[in-house]
Amino acid sequence: MTDKEKLDAIRNALDEFKPMTDKVRAIRTILKASTESNKCGCTDSGCPAHHGCPDCRREATARVYRIDMTDETGTPMCEDCAADALESGVFTDTRVASTDSEVLDDLYGGNF
Repeated sequence: MTDKEKLDAIRNALDEFKPMTDKVRAIRTILKASTESNKCGCTDSGCPAHHGCPDCRREATARVYRIDMTDETGTPMCEDCAADALESGVFTDTRVASTDSEVLDDLYGGNF
């Protein structure tokens, strides 16, 4: 086999492999996005869980919801940030629509 034939064989093999690399690239992009969505969403620089850093890099294990506005999606948080957020009184661990005054009254004993 000549050098030219070897190069042609390599090029043909690479051409067959290219669709596979495109699939791998797409899968990596999807995996990266799903991994990022599993990160803690705490951005409170005063949160003791991440010691003054503006955001937490831990894996999210909980979802908390704002009580001062309609929050249908919640915020994913790690266990420590979620505990701090719940203690703040601004978050709850159940979905709450801010217009649902009965639910808020139940949560806060009519003090909302």
